Amino acid sequence: LNPDTSTFWSTGGMFPQEIVLKLGSSANISRVKLVSTNVREVEVERAEGPAPSGWDPVGTMELGDSDGRLQSEALDVGRSPALFLKIRVMSG
Repeated sequence: LNPDTSTFWSTGGMFPQEIVLKLGSSANISRVKLVSTNVREVEVERAEGPAPSGWDPVGTMELGDSDGRLQSEALDVGRSPALFLKIRVMSG
């Protein structure tokens, strides 16, 4: 959504942590790229329709220990139609 690594979402506290993204219109998602620090496991889900309900799993990313450095991982998901994406950080 934004290739500028100087913009970010920051959180703290317990796991899981999640963010729900509403796309401007329904789109076929083929890849989800995550740039993060100190993240171990991420689950990605998608939803169609006017409200974010009935989530379907898209995939899971396992990230290695980066010792606090920037991590960049991509998850290929085929062609999955979505209006909403949920990124859930399961552990860090």
